[in-house]
Amino acid sequence: MHRPLLPLKFFLSEPIRFPTRLNRSFEEVSMISAIHTALSGLAAFGKQIEVVAHNIANVNTDGFKKSRTEFVEIPSGGVLPVIEKDDSSGPTILRDTDRNQTMVELSNVDLGEEAVQQIMAQRSFEANLQTLRTGDALLGSILDLKK
Repeated sequence: MHRPLLPLKFFLSEPIRFPTRLNRSFEEVSMISAIHTALSGLAAFGKQIEVVAHNIANVNTDGFKKSRTEFVEIPSGGVLPVIEKDDSSGPTILRDTDRNQTMVELSNVDLGEEAVQQIMAQRSFEANLQTLRTGDALLGSILDLKK
């Protein structure tokens, strides 16, 4: 008669920490993971800044539809920016052209909303940059200790 196997963690007081093939310590692998996540955030928020700048540049383009950046978490850590078009209609005005009047839809860009999005993206970019700097400094310290 079989006895059910107990999970390995039942016998261990601490979780197992596996080094990578390059014989890096667990702390080094964690720092590399943090750096990877920070780089992912930099790329994602950089893309958001780009999208907001594009929206602001087209605020006076008739019929322009603004875009939004959504972030999707990726399993390996970090985020992936996904750009989505906002198809809501902008305000319409009556415009005189030569001999007739025409209803024209303006862009759906709200400069106040874009300013808020720009500030949030910039602060998030700066936070990820600081995380990258800190991870780099800590990884450097860990490597110096091994010498």
